Amino acid sequence: MFGEDAVSRDCEAFFTGIQDEFSAVAAILITGDGPEVRGIVLKPFAVGALSYSLQYDSESLIVSVGRMPGLELARTGEGVNLARLVFSSVAGGKVMVGAGRGVQKVRIPLAGEQFVEDTYEGPVSALLRMPWPPRIRWAFARPYR
Repeated sequence: MFGEDAVSRDCEAFFTGIQDEFSAVAAILITGDGPEVRGIVLKPFAVGALSYSLQYDSESLIVSVGRMPGLELARTGEGVNLARLVFSSVAGGKVMVGAGRGVQKVRIPLAGEQFVEDTYEGPVSALLRMPWPPRIRWAFARPYR
């Protein structure tokens, strides 16, 4: 049953660890009291640091960084470990942020030379369509501490 399985317990332990370790450097909100959806949202106090959220339900885990729509992960122990790895990169300032002409991208490093990338296209990007891709300027996000 949802909420009583190993993945739910791993997520709740992850939430507790984040609250214990990062409450001094970020505003933390635990969402969902019922059995439908649970999650955590972190808004760091450091200027230039990215927000992080993890939502889980009976079927999936969704990790979102900054303004990105979110990455859907498998609802498994491996998915929770990947969510932890993403959080570690975000909190440690290892995420690269690219911005240009209404588009924002994040590159989140994983193990080795692997990374995952997500994109946010705002309303300005739809108005400023060009026949070539936008020029993206990259920089590292700030760490939480």
